[in-house]
Amino acid sequence: MKKIYLLILLLSLLTPIFSQEMGKPLMRVYSIDEYNWHPQNWAAIQDNRGVMYFANGLGVLEFDGIEWRKIIVPNTTIIRSFAKDTCGRIYVGGAGEFGYLAPDELGDMKYFSLSNELDTAYQYFNDIWFTIYSPDGIYFCSRKYLFRYNYHNAKKKDQQYQKNSFTVWEAGIEFLDAYLVNNTIYVNDSKYGLKYLENDSLILVSNGEVFKDNICRSIYSYAKNKLLAIFPLYGIQLFNSKNNISSDSILVEYKIGINSFLKEKSMYKITKLPNGNFVFATEKGGVLITTEKFEPIQLIDKNAGLTSNACRYSYYSDGILWLVMDDAIVSVELDSPFKIWDENLGVNTSVSNLVRFNKKIYISTVDGVYYLDTTKFINAFSQNSFVKIPGLDELCWCFSVVETEENNKRGKSLFVGTISGVYEIKNGKIGNKISDEYTLTLLNSKISPNILFIGYLGGFSYMYKNKKNNKWEKNENFIDIETNNIRTICEDNDSNIWFSDYKYIYKALV
Repeated sequence: MKKIYLLILLLSLLTPIFSQEMGKPLMRVYSIDEYNWHPQNWAAIQDNRGVMYFANGLGVLEFDGIEWRKIIVPNTTIIRSFAKDTCGRIYVGGAGEFGYLAPDELGDMKYFSLSNELDTAYQYFNDIWFTIYSPDGIYFCSRKYLFRYNYHNAKKKDQQYQKNSFTVWEAGIEFLDAYLVNNTIYVNDSKYGLKYLENDSLILVSNGEVFKDNICRSIYSYAKNKLLAIFPLYGIQLFNSKNNISSDSILVEYKIGINSFLKEKSMYKITKLPNGNFVFATEKGGVLITTEKFEPIQLIDKNAGLTSNACRYSYYSDGILWLVMDDAIVSVELDSPFKIWDENLGVNTSVSNLVRFNKKIYISTVDGVYYLDTTKFINAFSQNSFVKIPGLDELCWCFSVVETEENNKRGKSLFVGTISGVYEIKNGKIGNKISDEYTLTLLNSKISPNILFIGYLGGFSYMYKNKKNNKWEKNENFIDIETNNIRTICEDNDSNIWFSDYKYIYKALV
């Protein structure tokens, strides 16, 4: 089945009115048939060459934009997390395994284990859910242990790793989450609550016990001594950092509109974009993009083209937002000014023309005229759809915005050419019919605004606005030219009118 869609260039950064014209972003879905490995992926990262890596259920997937490669990890381990240091080396956390990627003697990226250097007492752990780069080392966090790998010459490309150079912290019960905030490592211990690392000791944050038994997906610096904690169950909460005791040091809901969405859709991961905006990946609602103040900008979900509404992770680089799904990998051209409207957004038939008039976009199609409805736009939780104008159920070919004058007031009117004639569109409704010709193209004269040229099936003519009765009338003194179908009309600076059919070009002096 042939897919029909409308692609529109929106210079939204330049013109504020475009900000409410929210269509679908351009995206590319990579299915399991393309990368041909385990369907589920958990994380993504890009190396300094621009090559992408994905944490797959069977190992590490490498993608250079053309080809997919599989990087095998011992025991075909499921991979959960990535991190990259300042030299570009990528670290990998998996089930019972962690290490890094480096090229072999042929230049192909391979996995090299670090966890096999652990003391025997610490070699039995489950998934490394969090891999974090910090200036003082690489942190690998499992439910039972927090490992720090201490390496020498961190700023040199030829890093040399010291065997058994690990520091290990054990959870009270289990580590639910780990974060890096302002170069400080935080962990959420299910027995004690939120702790931070200082001088190699894990210290309980004042009132940090409120985190106990609550999964917190991410923590961000918000203001001096304050953090934003983001929970699947409670949404976004404010919290005092470290040991700054005050009356408001326990969790306080950050009262914003998206909290109900995050709770309902089970928020899973958060990514902060370079411009300060946030990307919320959810298990039930797709991906929500907000401003740095958590004002919703756009929702990307199954209706927008995702394979499902379950997204595990997002990663941004070079204008592309990579979405890690349960059954696919998706690249979204987040910075592109182009947006798409398809059958899910009201464009379910062929489009012949479009025009912007009175801050609305109108399209002519095989079954009538539609306009982009932005009046119902409240926030980014739904895209705008095209709505059909009632009363015109026929093939429409073209538009013309005509300068008019009524009661000594200048204005503009919109006309549409159809198979039954020319109609005025007024206040979003079909208005007066001014011509009965099968119309293919229209042109309003710039030199004489009261003239409307009509190219129709088998001829060419023009109409003018009678100032006495304020009606459009056909110029009877102008002899109709019988030709083939006129599809193009233009006007030069000398008042010459040029028009063409499939065979000839004509010139008329009006």
